[in-house]
Amino acid sequence: MKNSVKQLKILTVTALAACGLAALAASPASASIVPAKFSSTSIKLTGASITFKKNGAEPRTCSISPAASGSITEVNKALPANEASGATAFKCSEGSYVTVVMWGEALYDTVANKYSYRLFYEGFSSSNISPWGNWLQATNSLGAKGTWTNGSGTTQSTIKFENANLGYLNAGGTISLTGTITATTSAGGLLTLSH
Repeated sequence: MKNSVKQLKILTVTALAACGLAALAASPASASIVPAKFSSTSIKLTGASITFKKNGAEPRTCSISPAASGSITEVNKALPANEASGATAFKCSEGSYVTVVMWGEALYDTVANKYSYRLFYEGFSSSNISPWGNWLQATNSLGAKGTWTNGSGTTQSTIKFENANLGYLNAGGTISLTGTITATTSAGGLLTLSH
């Protein structure tokens, strides 16, 4: 009798543990992020009233100037730039510049049913400039992520960044980006994501 009660307790604990693991596996924390696909082989980014901040303060309002264009590679990676170095220059209202490598990868969250564009710059560089001095851009999975919204008809697709941490200033502190960037084909046509 004692052994059968002991076995029943063990089976009950095992069953509860299995149920707990199954619930955990089905939870939103197990979101699956997969590559998305661009609808074209080219990309162009434009945007005004983009805000950069140092440590969440000292805002600078900037615009992509001129538009950043480039190709789509590996189906889900885009290489837009407006400088020969591969960076994108943002001209700020007081005359300074911020440069950011805007190369990105298109992603799809299968649980939240949302697209995103994550900067995937591969490596650190002190060549990025800002009103606060040179800075190092975060890489790969640490890259800033914006929410991608597909356009339709004459409404173009957009990428919205909200206080996205871009990287670290050489002199100390962080640099962040907030704003909405328009994404089109290099010819100005509709560029969308699918999965």
